[in-house]
Amino acid sequence: MPLPVPFTSDLKVIVAAGGDAGRKGAVSAREVPLHGKAFLRLRDRLVIEYVLDFLRDSGLRRVWIIAKEEAMARLPPRHVFTPVPERPEATFLANLIAGCEAAAPAPDEPVLIVFGDHPLNTPRALHLFLARCAPRLSKADFFHALSLQDAYRDFGQWFRRTSVHMREMRGRASGLSLAVPSRLHGVSKLQALYTVRKLERSASFFRLVMHLWQWLGWDAIGSTRDSLLMLAAKEMEKGARHTGWRADICRRWEARLSNVLPVEKMQHYAARVLEAERGVCFVPIPHGGLAIDVDFAEELQLLEQHWDAIAAIAARQDASLAQHVCAPTISA
Repeated sequence: MPLPVPFTSDLKVIVAAGGDAGRKGAVSAREVPLHGKAFLRLRDRLVIEYVLDFLRDSGLRRVWIIAKEEAMARLPPRHVFTPVPERPEATFLANLIAGCEAAAPAPDEPVLIVFGDHPLNTPRALHLFLARCAPRLSKADFFHALSLQDAYRDFGQWFRRTSVHMREMRGRASGLSLAVPSRLHGVSKLQALYTVRKLERSASFFRLVMHLWQWLGWDAIGSTRDSLLMLAAKEMEKGARHTGWRADICRRWEARLSNVLPVEKMQHYAARVLEAERGVCFVPIPHGGLAIDVDFAEELQLLEQHWDAIAAIAARQDASLAQHVCAPTISA
């Protein structure tokens, strides 16, 4: 399957597989964060090997990996990449900047950013993502693939994270982004966003609000209100998983709250935060596997124990992506 125009096999890929010195400890007894997660073993392979194989099968050859030197030394020699050794006590942002510096993209050159702990990414999903980014390259500077909620719910027997709720789409963050580094001037804020990205916890939400007031000025009033609505929709989504009349009420309120926030408004906030010259675009992809990673020990264990069933669902969703190849993108 050829890459969509204007992308070629020369598209530079940064695989973020390092640690994060700013990461917090265990959240609960069930949620124990994993360290060096891209280099843990899953079905007798390193997690990152699934990522590297999918990039190779996608036709991409120019790959930079950010990780500890001793971790990268464990990769079999069949994997071809440029190592970017992680500095001691490096944060997620420092690693990302180091990867961009090593790849040295030209002005206006896009770079694909892939997380090294997402083993269910597929070439067809990536090609659809790039196909939906292509028409917007002159109008946006940062694209993120959003794994749609309905597709993610197909894995609900094992994974039950909540979604980002917007009028035109609901879904979970994935491990796929496309960025034009020369047109992003607020990259330094990514560390704070990465730290508070899980709004299921009130402490994370309040940290996010504090950052929004610092970054957005008067725009923070609307963004705080909208963040509260999004948090409420997440809570309703959790309540809707149960049975009985309370669950029915939660489902109705989830649907109602999801219709409040237009995607254009959320893209506007993201563009302000990242100081993007031309905008930010969330790209809907109907593949739940894109949102499954190994952040926590429970997730790695579930993937290990139920891999065949999980991979079968991912394969079925992957096969259905062909009908979406020509679907219109969401405007930036």
